[in-house]
Amino acid sequence: MNKRQVFILLAMSLAVFMFCIEYTGIVIIIPAISQSLFLNTNEIQWSVIGYLLSFAVFIIISGRLGDIYGNRLVLIYGVVLFALASLLGGFSINAWQIILARVLQGLGAALLWPNTTAIVFNSSPENKKALAIGIITGVIGFSMAIGPLLAGYLSAIWDWRLFFFINIPLALIIIAVTCASVKTSKSNEKKTIDHWGLLLLILGLGCLMLGISYIKIDITTIFSSLLLILIGLLFLKKFLSHEKKSSYIMLDSDLIKNNNFILGCTVRATTNAAFYVIMFIMGLYLHLNLGYSTLKTGIMFLPMTLMIGFFSPIAGKLIDRYSELLISSIGLLFFIISYFAFALLQHFLQESRLLILLFLLLGIGYGFSSPGLLTFTMHTVEKKNTGAASGLFYMSSVLGSSIGVSIATIILSLYHSVLSKAFTPIMFLCVITASIGLLILIKIILLQQKQKTQKIQGNPPVK
Repeated sequence: MNKRQVFILLAMSLAVFMFCIEYTGIVIIIPAISQSLFLNTNEIQWSVIGYLLSFAVFIIISGRLGDIYGNRLVLIYGVVLFALASLLGGFSINAWQIILARVLQGLGAALLWPNTTAIVFNSSPENKKALAIGIITGVIGFSMAIGPLLAGYLSAIWDWRLFFFINIPLALIIIAVTCASVKTSKSNEKKTIDHWGLLLLILGLGCLMLGISYIKIDITTIFSSLLLILIGLLFLKKFLSHEKKSSYIMLDSDLIKNNNFILGCTVRATTNAAFYVIMFIMGLYLHLNLGYSTLKTGIMFLPMTLMIGFFSPIAGKLIDRYSELLISSIGLLFFIISYFAFALLQHFLQESRLLILLFLLLGIGYGFSSPGLLTFTMHTVEKKNTGAASGLFYMSSVLGSSIGVSIATIILSLYHSVLSKAFTPIMFLCVITASIGLLILIKIILLQQKQKTQKIQGNPPVK
């Protein structure tokens, strides 16, 4: 990589770092925020849900905006909005201000996240793309580890508000380095947005994600949740039919018809579904069943996040040398082994060394699978669609994790919220979900091998 490409990677890594520490660290300071601003339970929930909803709803749209207006421009808007929302969060004195700040932070994160990936992928040399993606994924892992610790430290030395204010200098550095290193990208498309299509997409994704979120919060709302999900799906169906007639499409039909791209997003959704179920359930299990304090629970997750940070760049190097699908498959095998062990060894989890070992395996699995899946998926699309493709890829991550946690919540309710009884069925759910992802990857690998064989023999490739 040349000097400019290194600076681009630095700027995008800082953007990812800013987003991820906020995403993971907010959990630590939510109790302090609720106590300081006298939030009730519903307001606390909305300070979390509001962020996730705006992030999930706008992440596809922002990727498409990046393809039309330029990834750099949309990224900078996202960073500016994230910083302003952080200022609002830091100066909040009541419930609606902190909720609004969190919603705007989610929107800012949605604007910067897919365009970060698109910039890194497009600016890196062909033989270094996976390494660059691996470095970004590694930053995610280290940020997941640092976020809670940083939030706790800043709250201890001054106040929870400092955790919001720390984003301001970070944002200024990101904008300065981005403007200096990232070239302005141009699109040949007319810079016009289909506002009716945009509204349908927002309503569809909003109702869908809100319905899924309500299942996670309270199982008694399942009927209203399912109604919201159904309404969301109807809006999305209307959006897709509208897209066929629109002159200014929001989603290129090439993406929807691209089998490898859809399969890559599907594997990402299944992978995240299982992974975030583990994060959700193990957090509860360590605290409620094993009696760990909040601090000790956070420390137990550290080996996993550090392994993500350490192995992601290694996976990137291996992908550039071998195959993204092969490395991703190895990562999913680590996942499946870990989930099986959690399911079969529940009564031995009091042993902290076993827990650390299983979390280490989870971190290695994520470190190997995530860069490979992202690199494979991005390689399946044309350069003009990398922003939208990145947005859809990360949307599949959010959707998969939300559905996974919602199903785990339903299983937990079937066992009358007795986690010790629901634990093993939920872990086997993770095994099945990850296994589906692995089978899809194996199918893609076999199909690619068949296509190579037919190409050598001079036969037309199998579609």
